[in-house]
Amino acid sequence: MQQLTDKTIDMTLAGDFVDAPPPPFARQPPRDPRGPQRRPPWQVRLAGGAVLVAVLSAAATIVIVSLWLAAVLIPVVITAALLGYGFLRFQLWRARSR
Repeated sequence: MQQLTDKTIDMTLAGDFVDAPPPPFARQPPRDPRGPQRRPPWQVRLAGGAVLVAVLSAAATIVIVSLWLAAVLIPVVITAALLGYGFLRFQLWRARSR
C-alpha cells in the first residue's frame, strides 16, 4: 500500500485552518484487484462458532455457580442474623438485670 507523505495541515496560531478541508469521501480507496471479499473457509467459521460457544458456556457456568453459592449461603446468613439478634437480646437482658 502506498503511503502519502505530501499531506500537510496549515493552521494559524488561533487554531483555524488556512485552507478549507477537503470534502469527505473525496478520494475513493483503491479497489482490491482480487475482486470482492470472499467468505472465509468453513473451518474458520466453524472454529469461530466453537469459540463463541465456549465463551457463552463459560459465562453461563460462572452465573450458575454464583447463583448456587448465593442459594447455599442464604441459610448461613439467616442463622448468623438470628444468633446475633439472640446475643443482642441476651446482652440487653443482662444489662437491665444489673
